[in-house]
Amino acid sequence: MSALRWLCMLAAAGAILAHVTNAACAPDDEECEERESWGLLIILGFLFVAIWTTYGLVSRHLHYLPESIAVIIFGAIIGIIIRLSSSSNDIVNFEPDTFFLFLLPPIIFESGYSLHKGNFFRNIGSILTFAIAGTLISTLLFGLFLFMLGYIGWVYYLPLSDALVYGALISAVDPVATLAVFQALDVDPTLSMLVFGESVLNDAVAIVLYHSILDMVQPDAAFTLWTAMGAMARFLFVSLGSVTIGVGVALVSAVLFKYTDIRRYQSLELSLVFVFCWLPYLMAEGLRLSGIMAILFAGIVMAHYTYFNLSPTTQITTQKVFRAVAWLAETCIFGYLGIAVFSFDHYLHFGLIFWSIVLILVGRAANIFPLSSLVNARRAIQITPKHQVIMWFSGLRGAIAFALALKLPLASRTILVTTTLVIVLFTILVLGGGTLPLLKLMRMQTTGGYVSMSKTEELDPTVSINDAEEDASANSASSPHRSRTIHAEPGSLDLSRSWFERIDDKYLKPFFRDIYSRRAARQAQIELEEMTQTWYSNLKDTLAPTDAADGHLAAFSAYSLTDDEADDDLEPVDSDIAALLPSARHSSTAGGVGRGPSSDAL
Repeated sequence: MSALRWLCMLAAAGAILAHVTNAACAPDDEECEERESWGLLIILGFLFVAIWTTYGLVSRHLHYLPESIAVIIFGAIIGIIIRLSSSSNDIVNFEPDTFFLFLLPPIIFESGYSLHKGNFFRNIGSILTFAIAGTLISTLLFGLFLFMLGYIGWVYYLPLSDALVYGALISAVDPVATLAVFQALDVDPTLSMLVFGESVLNDAVAIVLYHSILDMVQPDAAFTLWTAMGAMARFLFVSLGSVTIGVGVALVSAVLFKYTDIRRYQSLELSLVFVFCWLPYLMAEGLRLSGIMAILFAGIVMAHYTYFNLSPTTQITTQKVFRAVAWLAETCIFGYLGIAVFSFDHYLHFGLIFWSIVLILVGRAANIFPLSSLVNARRAIQITPKHQVIMWFSGLRGAIAFALALKLPLASRTILVTTTLVIVLFTILVLGGGTLPLLKLMRMQTTGGYVSMSKTEELDPTVSINDAEEDASANSASSPHRSRTIHAEPGSLDLSRSWFERIDDKYLKPFFRDIYSRRAARQAQIELEEMTQTWYSNLKDTLAPTDAADGHLAAFSAYSLTDDEADDDLEPVDSDIAALLPSARHSSTAGGVGRGPSSDAL
């Protein structure tokens, strides 16, 4: 009965959406604002249904169905209703600029802000190998073979430049299913971080490569070796410039939050954090660089430095707000993918669709297996053949590829949009849904827990609230695949650990982070003891004066550290306890202005 009720709500929403968007909105139309309000109301209604659907999947432990698939199904139902309820085929208007300005940035920033920084930097060499070299391999292989297949007449013909542009956009992968499976496998956390880091950077690299090829190829111009070299030079320039902007903005934010007293006013503090989130993206786009790559590295660096200069309240708030905003953006994107299945006229070319699916699988194989061998040659922790197969099979395509296809300034745009949509749905539904059966077929050993395909359940806890000298311990609040500390193996490919971490520990962290002082840690312990004594005193007043109760309370209240014991427990200086109490946090004077108690209640 409840399912029928939800379908009726969706039907009503679809009918209203068809009625609202089918009529043109003239500039002097007094009813235009009313119609737009109804449109926004329908979006909120869809999000309402998606939220409760996700809640049902998580609470009922339906872990085998990814949330993205459920949202796509709901979107497809609405698309069918719109198709049957309106005579117009152009009902839902999805602007790619809106996607890249408002929906994609919070997703990318949250990915960088919530990943395990220590693990990421310790494996940066391997991650860059998969993200950059792997994307280039997939793009070139897909583009060249698609061009040759079109040249011999097997598929729809695309010029070499168009084929390479299409290869770049279709190389952006979705890491959700891979992360979920690796979380449940008996896999060293190094492998999980390699997969996660590659998938996050892959999106940014694919977008930069896509724009680089488009910028260097003029309409009807021949694609020569010189234009290819120019595109690669443009790619390197955009990548380095974008990373510089993202890192620079993040470091400025760390300095401002450390050396000012704005943490006393947490509403202003949180507002300033949001300003710094979007600032690198807009700066990079304004300079014709990659906003996605800039905001990704801004998120990584802000989580590595700025996060620890925030008040405890803002630390927790930013984690949850960024995750919520990213989830809402992802839900809107996947919902639109479902709506687009039936609400538009599509131009299907089955040969192009079939060979494109074959080529993305071949390109993924040419990426994963050779590069894994290269990485394994310098690592003690090996990526096993079974793990490589799972990494290959889990190369899902998502909304970034579809949005880039919508922006294609090519004559073949319409057929490529349809082909991309089919590939995205195929990889999400078939490959994403087939990952667990493949896992059972290969008889992979799991950690003993269930395999959760829910992104909300796996990634909802984000950055650890623990102290950062080890960048979150194994007992942190973040999800296990992000929180387990990785110790780089001797002789691994990640040579950056030998110099970057030493520089970071000796120079960067003391300057950009608000390191807890010994005095602050001692003050935190004193306050914790006072709070404990007060709590037990109140508890004793409320309990019946029995001998058992008195005995337990006496045992608890008798516990108190001596000064010598307290000093011993304060080593190292960055004690986890200092992060728990705001006054200790504010009393720190390590390199910054002295701070009093926060004016906002926690």
